[in-house]
Amino acid sequence: MNMKKFIAPTMNEAMQKVKRELGSDAVILFTKKTHKRRWFNLIKSPAVEVVAAIDDEPAYPERKPTVRQGTKPLHERRNVSLSKNEHNEPGQRMDVYPPPIASVYEHMITKGLRPDIAHDLCRPLIKHWYVSDEQIDKNAIESIIKTGLEQKLANITFGTDIQKTGVINLVGPTGVGKTTTAAKLASHAVLNEQHSVAFITTDTYRIAAIEQLKTYAKILNVPVEVAYSSEDFNQALTKHEDKDVVIVDTAGGNYQLSQTINQLKTMIPFSRNMETFLVLSAAAKSEDQIAVIHQFQDVPVSQLIMTKMDETQSPSALLNVVNQCPMDIAYFTNGQDVPDDWQLADQSAFINHVMEDLLYG
Repeated sequence: MNMKKFIAPTMNEAMQKVKRELGSDAVILFTKKTHKRRWFNLIKSPAVEVVAAIDDEPAYPERKPTVRQGTKPLHERRNVSLSKNEHNEPGQRMDVYPPPIASVYEHMITKGLRPDIAHDLCRPLIKHWYVSDEQIDKNAIESIIKTGLEQKLANITFGTDIQKTGVINLVGPTGVGKTTTAAKLASHAVLNEQHSVAFITTDTYRIAAIEQLKTYAKILNVPVEVAYSSEDFNQALTKHEDKDVVIVDTAGGNYQLSQTINQLKTMIPFSRNMETFLVLSAAAKSEDQIAVIHQFQDVPVSQLIMTKMDETQSPSALLNVVNQCPMDIAYFTNGQDVPDDWQLADQSAFINHVMEDLLYG
């Protein structure tokens, strides 16, 4: 890697110097306005300072078998491509980072973070490093990364308490914990909010799921209805229209298939007085979570519920999901205990959790 600083009267002249000395594949790491001194330092004229770098190795190394990013040792995972528009495309390398920042970036990749998101978080570290005489400490790294995460999540709403919200639908793939989550939400509504609650389940494929929900209903002393058809479902809604909250536990399935979504829409008359939560497992791959979210684009999903936070080795990968599919997050669950092991999603707590994972996990 060849890194060099350029000073010129204008940005255009600085870019020409960069291109002339480092070539058109050079990466601009940092720019700032400065002054150039002339006549024995007596006169200062406006100037632009640019720090650029170029990889000494060939831009396109010999092709090797594809390996999922994050599985190789650090010393083998240099040369992550990133183009000028900050997407993961061939042409530029991320090993142009100064050593202390390169190690932060590399660790983020091992935690499953997409290269473009890791670059966005690390880019402000470069500026700090140069303006601080090529020094950066732990506190500065934490502060800058935290600010970056706050910006990434600025448009995401965290947490929504259960008031008298009417009908709550829990939808999502098989095995993500919808039934247990339904019990947790019902327990909170009954015990903490003193709401009247009823269950409806459309999960008629699994006898165990019905029996599990009936057990929770008996403990909470609330009714449960089993809907085998859309007519059953509508009758159950009418029967319990006096309840503050009706929690609907739906059948799981392969929600990467459009026909599964169509079956769900046939069963449930999604309407304005319903709130639908998409339940996803934090232990699933972010690519799979994103695929499921895309399949639900025609369903009025209000927010996400992320389950099994205790089962994932990389909670930071959730950033991949909300970055590509910006959706509000209502709750996190982190275990099987009812009514415990769940909490309202909180942005500050989530950021601290992600920082711990990205920097020290």
